[in-house]
Amino acid sequence: MTTKKHELRGITKPRFSEAYRGVGRVQGWMVLALLMPIALLAEEGRAQCAIDDFDPGADRNVKALAVQPDGKIMVGGTFSTIGGGGTGTTTRKHIARLTPDGSVDTLNPGANDVVDALAIQTDGKIVVGGFFTTLGGGGSGTSVRNHIGRVNPDGTLDTSFNPGANAEITCLALQADGKILVGGSFTTLGGGGTGTFVRNRIARLNPDGTLDMAFNPGANERISAIALQPDGKILVGGNFTTCGGGGSGTVSRSCIARLNPDGTVDMSFDPGASGRGTHSEDSTIFSIVVQADGKIVVGGELTLLGGGGTGHFPRSQIGRLNSDGTIDMSFDPGANNDVKGLAVQPDGKILVVGDFLKLGGGGTGVFTRNLIGRLNLDGTLDMSFDPGAGGGQL
Repeated sequence: MTTKKHELRGITKPRFSEAYRGVGRVQGWMVLALLMPIALLAEEGRAQCAIDDFDPGADRNVKALAVQPDGKIMVGGTFSTIGGGGTGTTTRKHIARLTPDGSVDTLNPGANDVVDALAIQTDGKIVVGGFFTTLGGGGSGTSVRNHIGRVNPDGTLDTSFNPGANAEITCLALQADGKILVGGSFTTLGGGGTGTFVRNRIARLNPDGTLDMAFNPGANERISAIALQPDGKILVGGNFTTCGGGGSGTVSRSCIARLNPDGTVDMSFDPGASGRGTHSEDSTIFSIVVQADGKIVVGGELTLLGGGGTGHFPRSQIGRLNSDGTIDMSFDPGANNDVKGLAVQPDGKILVVGDFLKLGGGGTGVFTRNLIGRLNLDGTLDMSFDPGAGGGQL
């Protein structure tokens, strides 16, 4: 692949080179994004059919979702209107909350640019990450918050929380102790403003927003995914080639790594992955989920996975690792284009979304599935699940 993704999608490089935004083809992505939490809720008996009577609509992309314990759905993205069907009828700048039936909630913090990541704390506060530089107060946000902020359950800004970063935050994960793992494209984070401490693309904040000074693994390229294991170890994915050891990473790791709780690299875990092109963004892990049995499902722009280095085993966009990082040879569904999101249902089935039109059956996928599909635990396609979505790439 010689043409970069941002060029393919008509996005100018200086503004968006650090993360994929998929500005066009909006409504397909909105359906996909909202199907994920609603399908999961349905498995728990908390919602009806994934799309029956649920049609909030939005005028641009949804990039992040988080479901609250009360069933309300936090939504972040590039949109300016949401709710009411169609392309959305209520003004909400990049962040909103939907009720379980899809109507717009009164929460309206506002942000001036893309919201890429959301995480709901046990106290109901919502950590927000993205490309924005103002957040809270309604409209496009009225308070300076560089790429990260926190809002109270009522949508007002948490004025005590202002770590700051100098570039986009693309993923967040909350630890059991309340600490906040942060991944993205930044090189400084914490201390306010645009960040005053060097942290290359991954960092950890204390619950009050101060930087965890003891945690500094570092990576040389973007971190796009973070997943926590039950033992506290931290899985990270992206398009990096070094991760861990401080600075911009000193340990060779291609697109995937595992960190110990203290931020040191788990040297026993080195599956490796790579994609089909020559640019760094042509080899990326976008999503990681951990199954109940400890196995690790990864999705992205991949052609090789597992075996160390840049990966040795053919896997088209999706694969599964054993808990020790070895490849699960029995799991090879395949897809014909990027896998952008994964979620494991309570019954173990795996929801998959991305840019693909084929999924399951091995190779590059043999069954038609338009941007969304569901896999059984063994990697075979769930033939009963085919909602489909229009709109091309995400």
